[in-house]
Amino acid sequence: MNLSPVFTKLVNNLEALPGFPNSKQILLRWTDESLELVDEISESLTLNQLYNELKAYVLPPNKLPLCLTRKPFANLDFELINILIKYTLEYPEKVGRLTDIIRALAGFKRVKPAKFIIVEAHIDLTIVDENLINALLRLGFEFDNFAKIQPEKYKYHFTLEYCINPERSHRARALFELTTERSEEAATLIQNHPHADGYVETEVYSHKDDKRYRFRPMTKEGLQHFPFNSESFRISELPLSVSDAQHKGLPLDIHRVADIHVKLPSHLNYESFKELESKEMDLLKDKLKSCGFYEIMSESANYIYTAHFYNTLESKDVFTKLVQFTENWGGFTGVSREICTKMWRKQSVEENQIILAEAPPLLSVK
Repeated sequence: MNLSPVFTKLVNNLEALPGFPNSKQILLRWTDESLELVDEISESLTLNQLYNELKAYVLPPNKLPLCLTRKPFANLDFELINILIKYTLEYPEKVGRLTDIIRALAGFKRVKPAKFIIVEAHIDLTIVDENLINALLRLGFEFDNFAKIQPEKYKYHFTLEYCINPERSHRARALFELTTERSEEAATLIQNHPHADGYVETEVYSHKDDKRYRFRPMTKEGLQHFPFNSESFRISELPLSVSDAQHKGLPLDIHRVADIHVKLPSHLNYESFKELESKEMDLLKDKLKSCGFYEIMSESANYIYTAHFYNTLESKDVFTKLVQFTENWGGFTGVSREICTKMWRKQSVEENQIILAEAPPLLSVK
């Protein structure tokens, strides 16, 4: 397709930056992408101008309404912003709030393919400082905080994500390897940090396991068909030490193999909010929590109910039943299942024994 002149110029300008690949190779990656061009963007835009616009950028009120950091680039220096611009243009598949802003100011946005593979890594941390933030951003991670999360002590969240056309299997392999490598580098940074505690996980899923729906409010009849109850799952807290693992009868290195996320809108992003305040919707949330799902509030103002499983087949069955329930009775705007390929927890030493960072519990079918 014909690429924006601004985009082509930016890529050609970036070729002079250290470590940036040949611009012809990068432009070739974009030729099969579906792009939406933004109107009224100057074709004379330079890297310095883009840097200044990013430094001054303020999130509009309707974008990530619960995000407290309204100027995401304000504290980043010229070198780091140039790295972020490089990643944004070098990897068409890259996804993230910083990436989206950079592309919009550069004059375009990438349209998400109808069929896709997502490769991503998540970091949850108790504390950060400027050096750790900048180091994670240099690896390609982006801010991805929540207004509410479990465990509550994890206040800082970062995500590295790529959305790949499944027909480009070579790109999927390369970006999976890159995500794994960057996750391991992030784990080293966190392990060596004197104060930060947390964990890193990598995940893979496709459009087949990411269902989206138009919101339909829950009914009394629908509630009677919810497929799970408080007796459906066994909830196991992850062991924190060797002695804790022995007490719980679980391996110390046990971890989730699949996540299931159920999404609901809130009154902040849904105009008919009274439909969300109904007794039936409250009871639906209660049902989710009673069977082991915990509540998250994203900065985009969506409720997300999440559960982690350590049996792949069980997670698939739970996902299928939730999809069937939603298609028949509504209540949810999204149901997704993500395969966890690796999970790392920081190690600390307390009273002469190794303690692993806390992570949410695991569910198994009774």
